Amino acid sequence: MILIASALRLFQLGHDGLWVDEINVAQAAVQPTVKEAVNVFRNHVMPMPFDYIIAWLVARVSIEESALRLPAAIWGILAVAVSYLLYKRLSNREMALIGALLLAVSPMHLHYSQELRFYSALIFFFYYPIYCY
Repeated sequence: MILIASALRLFQLGHDGLWVDEINVAQAAVQPTVKEAVNVFRNHVMPMPFDYIIAWLVARVSIEESALRLPAAIWGILAVAVSYLLYKRLSNREMALIGALLLAVSPMHLHYSQELRFYSALIFFFYYPIYCY
């Protein structure tokens, strides 16, 4: 499941150009200091500060679109993994595999796992606390 999720999320990760919301995140990521990055994303709608800070850290290494989008892909892959663990706890192994597969190939989840936004992290942080509880 992880291999499928990884392959789909990493395939052509930086192929498409950044669009409006992603440009806003990139604008915060390229600021020279964290304080300046916070000042930029403070005015964004529904910002997830942790995600912006990770984007800022990645931008210290590279500002290529694929590099900036990599954390979202990783969050998406981790969301598939933790969904399997949660489903397995709530049901059985077969149902957990089916559920994780559906999330791994979900066009919407795949799209947002390749975007410089917080949506895939949001899914991960939705599943993870439920699994830990």
